[in-house]
Amino acid sequence: MREEELRQKLQDSIDWVFKVTLGEETSKVVYSYLKDNFDLSKDTVLDEPKKFSDGLKTLFGPGATILLSFITRNLASTLNIEFKSRFFDEQIEEAKASFNQSG
Repeated sequence: MREEELRQKLQDSIDWVFKVTLGEETSKVVYSYLKDNFDLSKDTVLDEPKKFSDGLKTLFGPGATILLSFITRNLASTLNIEFKSRFFDEQIEEAKASFNQSG
């Protein structure tokens, strides 16, 4: 159950950041792009954070770094943790480890 809670918190962070920064319609387009080109849905980001990061970088170039940073900041705030890494996939692994230790 703990992993499912983390999965939901990550999805909520992604949804919130996308909607606030890109708007609802563009968010749908991004999710569609990730599904079509990377076989990635928002419920699998926890399992494949590198693929998610790579997909956003392919779509947005350097701008993806800002989105990824917003996502992890929102997630860190939600989980009340501080990330040590600066890379999205490593931050997600840190979140998994922290979340598993707290439960």
